Amino acid sequence: MTPSLVERLLETLGSKGVVYCHWKSNADLKEALAKGGELDLLVERKDAQLFESAVAALGFKRVVDLLHGRFASVFHFYGLDDNTCELVHLHVYYRMTTGESLLKNYSFPLEELFLRHSRLVEGVRLPPPAAELMLFVIRAMLKHASPVEYLLLRRRNRSGYEALRAELEYLLADDAAARCAELLAEWLPAVDRNLFYKCLEAIRKDAPFVRRFWLALRLRGRLEAYKRSSSASALLQLVLLLLRQALWRWQGRRSKQPASGGCVIAFVGPEATGKSTLVKETAGWLGKTFDVTSAHLGKPPSTWLTFLPNMALSVARKAVPFLRPRLAESGAPGQPNRRASLLYSLRAVILAWDRRALALRLRRKAVNGRIVICDRYPSAILGAMDSARLKTPVERGRWRGLLGYLAKGENQLYRQIPPPDAVIQLTVPVEVAVQRNQERRQKDAAAFVVHRHTAVMVPTFPTAKTVELNSNQPRSQTINSARQIIWDAL
Repeated sequence: MTPSLVERLLETLGSKGVVYCHWKSNADLKEALAKGGELDLLVERKDAQLFESAVAALGFKRVVDLLHGRFASVFHFYGLDDNTCELVHLHVYYRMTTGESLLKNYSFPLEELFLRHSRLVEGVRLPPPAAELMLFVIRAMLKHASPVEYLLLRRRNRSGYEALRAELEYLLADDAAARCAELLAEWLPAVDRNLFYKCLEAIRKDAPFVRRFWLALRLRGRLEAYKRSSSASALLQLVLLLLRQALWRWQGRRSKQPASGGCVIAFVGPEATGKSTLVKETAGWLGKTFDVTSAHLGKPPSTWLTFLPNMALSVARKAVPFLRPRLAESGAPGQPNRRASLLYSLRAVILAWDRRALALRLRRKAVNGRIVICDRYPSAILGAMDSARLKTPVERGRWRGLLGYLAKGENQLYRQIPPPDAVIQLTVPVEVAVQRNQERRQKDAAAFVVHRHTAVMVPTFPTAKTVELNSNQPRSQTINSARQIIWDAL
């Protein structure tokens, strides 16, 4: 097996001489390294450009967090591990910005202490134990100085303070506490050593909340010089942040977006190639981290303009079965079609309107940073799947003028649909598609599946990056291949 993304990252940083350290949460470092989770890296500011060029070469992408806003000198990078096809998160700090869970309203001048005195442990640069312990106690106590932050701390540690105290015990090894007084005097002289050790014992012994709250207020008063914002400004920021957080949670949205912007990714292909399965899987995978929307362009929702006509057409098609569109009317390029009925033409124009409306809404979301995953995507290619259907009638007839006008209008609507940014074209042998179709809950006729695979064109998009993916392979392999294609497209 090739080295993991984290292993290659650490090797690259060492070979390029980037000065860094993994500055917090080192009690769980082995698990983070093994699983490729979140890494908290403090990087020397003069090495910022060198660091970012190194991680970009490894496939990491910068990500912005819209909910929490932009912290100066703090950035997010995400990369895809080729071995696991899971995302690796780098939380990168060029300054020691920390504090409460939400605001991170403190910036401590400890970069030199953490970086210049770091040590190499299992291939990772770690800060001095006493320095990490000193900062851990301060960070933990600042979360007690605000009722909101305290509730967040309790929610994240539902079983009490076990996780917090377990990390504290890990940091207390090798008599690290004895050196904290010396470090405080040199690096944070505003913090009284006696107050610091009282805070440490309050966490270690799970002191009553009143005592922890009082100690936290005293500590916060000593740290006034290191605040990023005044108390009034911080309170306003906290209120706005909580309101945004409540709104986004109600909407079911995530707050992170690619710094390069969002995009529209479409899965296209004939029936039973796995489009819906991959759209659902992709939205679930990316939706754990990013602001993601998924949509079915083959069956768009009605707009306010087409809601009543769609209802009327549905009733008419059920009441008069012979008016339903026939298989031949779905049209393959180059093949003669029966003349489309008036009802069929009206339905095609309304469908084109709804698809165009949905595609425009999705495009707006993408240009505003959201990742959009589409099941199918329409094009202006006449006769292609989920695309324009109507040809201008050439024979004379009672409805020739009206049918020609509807065909022209439908074609124009499809030409107004913006193309996707990336297309994954799924393929399987037709016999596999027929077999998969039989395993569905809602089956199509076998003849219909064969027709869609052999006689109907898959839409093409000349301006979009298109990658063909054979989905006739094990499910996990298909999913991993799709993830790699999508990550390259972001």
